[in-house]
Amino acid sequence: GATNIVFDRVLFGAVANSFTDPNPFRSNYGVVISPGSNGITIQNSLIGFTKLGGIFANTNTSLNINVINTEFRSTGMNSPVDEGISFVNLTMATGETKIDHNLFRDNKAAGIQLHNFNGTYSVTNSTFTNNAQFFSTGGMNINKTGTGL
Repeated sequence: GATNIVFDRVLFGAVANSFTDPNPFRSNYGVVISPGSNGITIQNSLIGFTKLGGIFANTNTSLNINVINTEFRSTGMNSPVDEGISFVNLTMATGETKIDHNLFRDNKAAGIQLHNFNGTYSVTNSTFTNNAQFFSTGGMNINKTGTGL
């Protein structure tokens, strides 16, 4: 996986000159974090209008992920079960994940999904509005079987 990567002021899921829906040219995800990745920062960015989710990490990614001052808008346009941020089955993960000063708006599923995880997570100073439009449990969906949060 990737190590010590910073995405700053990046537009994911739309054309460079407009934060609007590029349908029919939507990407599947804004960012997919591969297993074994560590030290990923996404800050001051826009993620939206994806077919599936905004940020997706699965299968024991080594966390230390920071998502700061980023807007998630209209993720999961083709899938009502894919969230703005989805961290799933990270039971072997270690480290700390910080989700701070973000806006989760108009996502088809929850703004954040944490399912089956270890490590330490903090979600602070973030706003959730009009999420879970089709199928989900709300702004955040936490199904915790590990430690942390």
